[in-house]
Parts: sequence; C-alpha cells; structure tokens
Amino acid sequence: MSISMIQAPLSPPIGHMLTLPFCPAPSPPNSTQATRGYEQASSLTTSDSKQSHCISNSHESMQQEQSDSISVAELVAARARCQRACRRFNNAGEVSRRQMLELWKDILNDQTPLPPPQEDPLDDDIQLEHYPWIEPPFRIDYGHNLKVGEGAFINFDAVIIDTSSITIGARTLIGPRVSLYSGTHSLDPVERNGFKGPQIGEEIHIGEDCWLAGNVTVLPGVTIGKGAVIGAGSVVNKVSFGRD
Repeated sequence: MSISMIQAPLSPPIGHMLTLPFCPAPSPPNSTQATRGYEQASSLTTSDSKQSHCISNSHESMQQEQSDSISVAELVAARARCQRACRRFNNAGEVSRRQMLELWKDILNDQTPLPPPQEDPLDDDIQLEHYPWIEPPFRIDYGHNLKVGEGAFINFDAVIIDTSSITIGARTLIGPRVSLYSGTHSLDPVERNGFKGPQIGEEIHIGEDCWLAGNVTVLPGVTIGKGAVIGAGSVVNKVSFGRD
C-alpha cells in the first residue's frame, strides 16, 4: 500500500535533515483506517509528477529554490526557539488561563496580542474561553506551521511534526498521546540514506468538530472531514470523510 500523497506548499520550503527529533514511520502494509462514527475511507492516488515538495540539504536543491528559501541556520534556530517555548510551557506548573495562552502563543510564534485583561479573573477567563485549550506536556518541531481553531482541545502527550502545515478545526478534540506527522522519508533506502536523504512534507488538515481518541496517529497528506470520529489507537493514512 502506498502512502497517501497530497501536493502541498512546504513551509519552510527547504532545509536540512536535522529538523525532526525522530523519524515518523511510514504506513505499514496493514494500517487500519478508522471507520467509527460518520467517517468513511477513500484512497488518494498521486502520479510521480505530483510528488510533494522535499526538504533537502543538497546544494542543487538550495539553488533551485533560492527565491523562496531560508538558510539551514534559520531552520535550526526556528526549531531551537520552538523547543525552548515548549519547555517553558511544559514546566510552567499551575498558571492562569491567560498565562497558559501566552506560553502557547510563544510555541506558535504568534505575535497577535490577547484581549486586555479584565480586573476580575473570572471575567478574564470568560473572555478567553473561545481560545484553544492545550494540556502539557506538548511537543512540536516548529510551531509556526500549526493552526488550531477556536474551542479546540489538545490533551496531554501530543506529538506534532509540523514539517508542513497542520490545521485543527474549531471545537475538535485531540485525545491523549495523539501524534500528527506531516513529515516522512523515502521508502527507498538508497535515497533515504539515513538522515542525509530528502525529507518529504505533506499537509494534514483536520476539520471542525472532530474527535481523535487516544493514541491516534495521523500520517502525512491526510485530510479528516468535519465531524469525523477516529477510534482509539487508529493509524490514519487515508482521507476520512466527515458528516458532510
């Protein structure tokens, strides 16, 4: 079974092979597509001419994409910044809702200010209730490639490899120990070449009002439709259609 592929712009467009703390596994031959709730499964097919963008440390790739590239040093710095922000978030302990959101926005490198604080802490919590709720610990590579909708919830031990863009819709529930992998590698061992080969990035999109139960793994190139329910422990390697 081939991995589902969607051609998508890669952000950052090029880079190096030190961007992942570990290598997400490709879809195993008997990977299951969750069928609970309203969802159905449909395979994606992509010709060789529609391969997704790759991250490569080769000089030739850097020359080809010079117009929209950033340096390896900038990629390393972006990942280091995000890891520091994750440590601050995960080690914060008991903090207010506002403090938690400020730490969360640091992870995403989101400079948009929160509304001015209210004098009454309860009133302040009420005005912030539409923002996402994230439980620590939380791990992500870059942060700026993740978009989370209003009222979404991410439970503890989430691992997100945001080599390419990942979107989570409003009011979607992400269970504990869920993993979202938008980065993968070639299945050819010669091309893969350990950590020196190209890294492939494919976007992940999760619609509004979804529920991904505990230990779900979502592989690169997957779109999960509005209202879909993914059963605990599922490996999602195909498009999942929701209620619509």
